[in-house]
Amino acid sequence: RDPKVIWYEPGQHWVMAVYDDTPAIGHSIAFYSSKNLKDWEHQSYLLGYYECPELYQLPVLDAEGNPTTQSKWVTAAADGAYAIGEFDGKTFKPDHKDKHRVFHGAYYAAQTFSQAPHGRRIQIAWARIDMPDMPFNQTFTFPHELTLRQTADGIRLFAEPVREIETLRKKQHKVSGKVLSEDVPVELNVAGGLLDIRATFELGNASKVGLAFGGEEVAYDVKAAKLDWAPLRAVDGKISIRVLVDRPMLEICGNDGRAYVTKKRANPGPAAIPVIKAFAAGGSAKLVQLEVDELESIWSH
Repeated sequence: RDPKVIWYEPGQHWVMAVYDDTPAIGHSIAFYSSKNLKDWEHQSYLLGYYECPELYQLPVLDAEGNPTTQSKWVTAAADGAYAIGEFDGKTFKPDHKDKHRVFHGAYYAAQTFSQAPHGRRIQIAWARIDMPDMPFNQTFTFPHELTLRQTADGIRLFAEPVREIETLRKKQHKVSGKVLSEDVPVELNVAGGLLDIRATFELGNASKVGLAFGGEEVAYDVKAAKLDWAPLRAVDGKISIRVLVDRPMLEICGNDGRAYVTKKRANPGPAAIPVIKAFAAGGSAKLVQLEVDELESIWSH
């Protein structure tokens, strides 16, 4: 079910990736090809995947985000775990044994837009978060743009909120170059319940750094190398945290999209958040920069 159909230009045919659980094969993505979208020929299986498959090709960027001459194919299923490899229109061959992961938390069944302008790969997922006292239940994530980048671990998928979020910005607050210690956080006064928070920390000898606001905490555990519950390595002793604060949920982006966490707010609702607190625990750290944009509601924009 939930087939993904794309046009494969080199072979001048359509490709369908669809979940298959044939007992003799096991849970897998089955690949089919067609010249007319009506008559389909089975080509191959990719084992270990479930419903809502995805399949797309992306250019590979270097570690600084600059173009290279390389491109790769990506496949994923509903749980968000993905593989990078080669695809010849019939068979997907992963470059690695174990699947990778960028998405964590209440994040499921993501799909990308085909033929997006300028070759961008934009994805939206199902945020499986209950909505008490609302006339609806659960929601979509904020759209995010996918890229492939070279890292010390090899080529990895990155996800960042689409740049069009800039059209929702109302007022910006910022502070930079502050030392954080156990008893000396940095506070930034803001107003509004819809926020785009971006912070960069030099970890120093702290065991934890993070952000606190409106009864919420988003933190990076230095020893565990985890942002919230997402594995994330520091880069040159620094960590960046971006948080989209919506009324029912938080979307947390670490190190420019190397990790992406979606989770329910501890205190959901329309109440304004008066202050953002950057903190360090177990030692001292440096707040390189903290920027907070107050956002308009998309419904009133």
